[in-house]
Amino acid sequence: MALGIIPVGRYQHDRHRFEFPGRNRHDALQKRDGFAAARRPPAYRPTPAPTNTILRTKGNGGCNRSGASRGGLRFRDNGLTSVAMRIKSFATIVACSAALLPTPSFAWGAEGHILVAAIARARLSPQTIAKVDAILAQDHDTLTPPDMLSRATWADAWRGAGHRETAEWHFVDIELDHPDLDTACYGHPASAVPASAGPAKDCIIDRVAAFAAELGARDTTPAERILALKYVLHFVGDLHQPLHVADNHDRGGNCVTIALGGQRTVNLHSYWDTVVVGELGPDARSTLIKLQADITPELAAAWSAGDFSAWAHEANAVAVKTAYSFRTPPRCENNTAPLDLPAGYDAAAQSAAALQLERAGVRLALVLERALGPLPAASLTMSPAD
Repeated sequence: MALGIIPVGRYQHDRHRFEFPGRNRHDALQKRDGFAAARRPPAYRPTPAPTNTILRTKGNGGCNRSGASRGGLRFRDNGLTSVAMRIKSFATIVACSAALLPTPSFAWGAEGHILVAAIARARLSPQTIAKVDAILAQDHDTLTPPDMLSRATWADAWRGAGHRETAEWHFVDIELDHPDLDTACYGHPASAVPASAGPAKDCIIDRVAAFAAELGARDTTPAERILALKYVLHFVGDLHQPLHVADNHDRGGNCVTIALGGQRTVNLHSYWDTVVVGELGPDARSTLIKLQADITPELAAAWSAGDFSAWAHEANAVAVKTAYSFRTPPRCENNTAPLDLPAGYDAAAQSAAALQLERAGVRLALVLERALGPLPAASLTMSPAD
């Protein structure tokens, strides 16, 4: 989960610098003493897959990073590997991939992005699934495992590996007191060709649109199509996180510290990134089952309307109504006292987060079908020259 005290600085426009990993609130709530040491995580170094030991125990298929069993498949985790590729149960892939992804967690957090990708994959046609897998099979990047669910976290890992030029692509600062989308998107600059070349100063709405168009274009090179797919897998999720599309001059809630009892604190952005997601169910598998059960054909049809801009405005409305529903200082300050969440806030946040994850999953499937459905499979394969 994500945890922190009031950040006194950050890399410019990076909303995720002050987050910490963890699956549930107990794991997330660390004390202030550990904050300074943890705020600058080392670059991820992959560990070869054979070092992971899979242990089968009794239970419901939960996994955790430490190897302490919560039942079912249990992993003794020595690093980020492609274990998910060796697990046949789709729901277990979600549960165990969440435990194996690198730290720190970003955006919705690793689990949130995996849940979005899992919902989407279950809705894809077999033909589109085959195309997604064919594209990713050609990707030799080692920042995450190569499966679709893990690649949904790749954009965060790429940024965290030193590619700060992509930092602003993950959000759009629509200010509460002056909701001007054109300003928040830097005047909507034209996309470079290829889209992975920028521009660096661009918002998530324009970036996800550019990558989605590139993903479905017949003249996109196979190498660029790999990047486009990985960015689309991630950015559709980010677009639905309320504090990625709203700001109160507080770096998307990163400067707002809330109290969680005793010395435990978390910033508001991190609370929405991961704490709320972790509280949706006892484990990722249970959460996935619940979210999928909530999606009726009627809801899926309604959510399939609109475009990236409309979806961002919808998420912004969630931020205004729920995430920023209590009084927070419209600025970043040092040494301010943590704020108590009002009664009912946790329940409202959980309901809103579940809805946004469901919408994101349905829409990610829609974007992938529209982009890849018409493409001939032969156009997705790299030639030796590539």
